[in-house]
Amino acid sequence: MRTTSSTALVLASLVAFGSACTASTTTPTGTEQPDGEPGTGAPPAAEEAGDPPATETPATCADAPAGTVADVSVSDLKALVDKGSSLAIVDVREPEETAQGTIEGALLYPWNGKVLQARHDELPTDRPIYVVCRSGSRSSLASAFLAKNGHACVHDVQGGMNAWAAASYPTTK
Repeated sequence: MRTTSSTALVLASLVAFGSACTASTTTPTGTEQPDGEPGTGAPPAAEEAGDPPATETPATCADAPAGTVADVSVSDLKALVDKGSSLAIVDVREPEETAQGTIEGALLYPWNGKVLQARHDELPTDRPIYVVCRSGSRSSLASAFLAKNGHACVHDVQGGMNAWAAASYPTTK
């Protein structure tokens, strides 16, 4: 299952899941995790039962269930980049597209060229992965592929580099 992330959900889920994964939306069995009250990150059932809200733990993706993908906006990704968050940006566009500019530090794994499919096991497992393409179609396919192949903390950047450019965010060549 996929959800649209906002800055509030990003921060809340950091607390809820004790990880750098911004919005884990399903468990490996496919059951939905409730979001809880805004800003607390705790599921409603825990709060209603009188349990204290979750506390923040060191940021890792080790706890994130495999098989989940969270949608994230370019503004949320930019905020994380600006904070210096530990994350991996995977650009799945083709070389002629990335020559026009990429997000600084992005790892280039073209989807249509089957590079990601052949080399996904090289991607880091200790931090969240944010997948970006030109408009969002390939990143959706690539995100689903990564989640299906055991990667946790996978995020599909909505609108891709078109949205990044429309927001006048910087790129590097």
